[in-house]
Order: sequence, then C-alpha cells, then structure tokens
Amino acid sequence: MNKIKCFAVLLSAVLLSGSLYADDLKNALRLYEDGMLVRSRTLFNDIQKSAGSEEPEGWSVLCDVLMKTVGYEGRMADFVKSNPHSVLIPQIRYAYAANLFDEKQYKAASEEFAKIDFKTLYKDQEDEFLF
Repeated sequence: MNKIKCFAVLLSAVLLSGSLYADDLKNALRLYEDGMLVRSRTLFNDIQKSAGSEEPEGWSVLCDVLMKTVGYEGRMADFVKSNPHSVLIPQIRYAYAANLFDEKQYKAASEEFAKIDFKTLYKDQEDEFLF
C-alpha cells in the first residue's frame, strides 16, 4: 500500500497544487489508503464535481470497482472510454480483472489482465498478475 500512497501524494501534488481542493484530495487519498473506500469515494465525487478534474473521478471509479458497487462495470467502462490515458486505468483494470477472477470468470479475467501493461503494475501486484 505504500506505493499507492506515494503515487497518490504525487498525483495530488501535480494535479491540484495550489488549489483549494488540495486538502480535500489529500484527505480522500488518506481515507483510500486506510481502506475507508465509501467515505473516500464520496470525497472524490465531491472534488470531481467542484474541480472538474478526471483524476478524482478515476479514484471514485476505482473505489467502486474495489467495493463491487452495483453497476460499477458501466461506470468503469464510461470512465475508461472518456479518459483512455488516465494514469488510473491500469489500476482500475487490475481491480476489475481480479473481481472477474474471484467470480470464476477466468476467460474474462484473462482478457482484462491482457489489457494491462506489466510495467504499470505495483511490485506487490506482479505475482498475482503473472499467475
């Protein structure tokens, strides 16, 4: 999780440095890091509405995927289509592929994992990815 935290802090500094929303984003990322996904998703949604940035929305989508929120697949597909170059796409795809695998949808999971560039994974995800 330290890699996520480092990435999140770097992302927040780059995206919203000097912004009124920097503190809110920092708080949302801290809650995400602590596994408080419902609350962090709410904050990410609020930040996205106020700031209009794609990254808080991406974090919110990632929370939905991790929590398997009803209808997350459609929201995920919309985000990926609208923001194909977001730095969060590999993490969203990874979480989705893991969900598919857990649901014993091995072929679909394999197809989703195939969309992820190995170099974009965190070190602690590499073994599961290669499995």
